[in-house]
Amino acid sequence: MTPSDRPKPEVFHRLRPPPSRLPKALKIASLVVLGLTVLMFAGCAWLFGGLIANSLERVEPTRALILSVTAQRGFAPAGDPRLAEGAQLSPEALARLNSGLAETGGALFISKPGCTAQSYRGAEAREGDFVTCLAQVDFLNNVQRSVEIVWVRQRGAWYVDDFSMQDARAE
Repeated sequence: MTPSDRPKPEVFHRLRPPPSRLPKALKIASLVVLGLTVLMFAGCAWLFGGLIANSLERVEPTRALILSVTAQRGFAPAGDPRLAEGAQLSPEALARLNSGLAETGGALFISKPGCTAQSYRGAEAREGDFVTCLAQVDFLNNVQRSVEIVWVRQRGAWYVDDFSMQDARAE
């Protein structure tokens, strides 16, 4: 028997129809859409990652500020270097805060502050990166108060934009 007389094996891939080919333009458009999607997700991760990092880096400075302010019985009345330029804390509010801090007797316990970050850009009245931190503070005179500190980044450093205390309410 010669090689040409042998029976040919059945080839199954010839029985199936050939796979359809996508047009070249559709492939290019798909790759462009995929690339833009990846860039969008990377941009969001970069933006939100920065906000999360800002809020996490303000936790310990918030505790330190509360300890410092309660030990000194308030902020310096005339131009405390920890306060931001154009801070929301007016001189009258600062005087009320300092008198409230003077009667607390110093901090006994400070809960771990919970901080959230916001970034305002564009047409906002106040632009910049802000971090708001909330903590519960037990004072030596058996008073528990909720302390809210708003930090703002100015010239690459963090300053206090607002500092407020309220009596803690039972829930």
